[in-house]
Amino acid sequence: MESKVEIRNLCPMIAVISAGKTSILKVIFDVDFLEATAGIGTKFVNIIRYNPEVGKNPRFYHLKLKNIGNGDYEYYKDPDFKEVIGKDNIKQKNKILNEEYKQNDKNVPYEELFYMIEVGEANFIKDKEYLQNYDLVDIPGVNEFNPDEDKSYE
Repeated sequence: MESKVEIRNLCPMIAVISAGKTSILKVIFDVDFLEATAGIGTKFVNIIRYNPEVGKNPRFYHLKLKNIGNGDYEYYKDPDFKEVIGKDNIKQKNKILNEEYKQNDKNVPYEELFYMIEVGEANFIKDKEYLQNYDLVDIPGVNEFNPDEDKSYE
């Protein structure tokens, strides 16, 4: 059964390809399991939630979106996706997913591109109240889907 995930205020990292969006998030959460590469690295929407209950064992899972109209969505934990627990496992799964999405670039429906990582530590930000009210989001570069953009540097 799908369980609903209440999305907090979303704070996306928005910039062009290779601007350092993922790298900033890696510093904020003191993690190395987000994939940051030269050129296009992030191929899906990765919502990063501070949840002190997970402690040192972050967890990663797929979100299903349900369009409820007027541009609004409800988010559900995908019951068909095996939750990934632990830093090394999440790092490996991120690499696999990014590669899969690179192979299927234009064939993935928007609603299928959402994932969540819950982390229990955020040493860089001392204001934990902020983190408990906002989810930070790693997204693909805003110029990635521009068909007129020269991406020969990939």
